[in-house]
Amino acid sequence: MSITATKYINNSKLKTSYIGAYHYSRPVRSKQDMEVNIYGLLSVTSAVEIPGDKLAKFAWDGIVDGFEYSKSDSVNESLKISLNEATRRVKQLILNDTNIAQHGVDINFTIFVSSNGGIYIGVLGEADIFLYKKGRLVDIFEILEKKRAKTAGIAIEEKDLIFSSTKDVFKENITRLMSTKSREELVSVLEELGNEVGDDKGILVLQKEKEEKVVLRKK
Repeated sequence: MSITATKYINNSKLKTSYIGAYHYSRPVRSKQDMEVNIYGLLSVTSAVEIPGDKLAKFAWDGIVDGFEYSKSDSVNESLKISLNEATRRVKQLILNDTNIAQHGVDINFTIFVSSNGGIYIGVLGEADIFLYKKGRLVDIFEILEKKRAKTAGIAIEEKDLIFSSTKDVFKENITRLMSTKSREELVSVLEELGNEVGDDKGILVLQKEKEEKVVLRKK
């Protein structure tokens, strides 16, 4: 089984914010190598114009490098290290820009690591994150917030869905999500929300499928 990822991004012409969705697949060179795929939804916002795409990519590179250079055998611990490395790099970049340093920048990450049949979730800042499993919707962000945790691991099965958005996209449409009566209906509603997504908003949907390959679709 593999993961199919679909992203819906709407960046406006304003230069004060940027939304980016990313994917990294670890090269598998031998049977001993563990297959790892990392997906990310990142947003950066400021009161002044910023190089948003540069900031988001800089953070993403920190996430990938932090994960890959981690010496931990635990995926969850490697994810924590990657979040710390991304934070460190962004702070360093901001300090080198007086204008951004003076006005500040709001950065939010949602990271998913697919490995060994599970999904590991990492969050920095705010987001909407839900899991659909066996007909139930679970608010993952709410659980993490209550536990004051930044990461969590979830065992996923075929037909499970994990979906994330920039802050409040799903919360503002929770009635539409909760009223769905099947996985097919939920997927349809997510597609509708993705096509309707407002300026400087983003959605990332991960589905566990039978296909043999990973696909990152852009809507």
